[in-house]
Amino acid sequence: MKRGRRDFSNTIQALAEYDKTAVPKLEVLFDRIITFGDYEKWETAERDARVLVQRAFYEDTKDLNDWSHCKMVSIWDARRIASHDGKKKISRLDPTRHVPR
Repeated sequence: MKRGRRDFSNTIQALAEYDKTAVPKLEVLFDRIITFGDYEKWETAERDARVLVQRAFYEDTKDLNDWSHCKMVSIWDARRIASHDGKKKISRLDPTRHVPR
């Protein structure tokens, strides 16, 4: 790997799996929310799916970031960073700027 460039292969693979399996499941669960218990089921499924992407992001950046930073990366952030063209240097995450929304 050249300095400043990453392939984010783990993150890209995790995002593909997220899109293939988690998104349809989350949409169904969301559409069925009637009670607070239904919401908790959706929330748990969303968190579990997000953590898989965050763990993959950690594997791709563990020389720069620790788990406490990576667990704050949203799906949107992971997608944006993994699709980066490599022209700009990717630096350590600033936890004050990467709080899940």
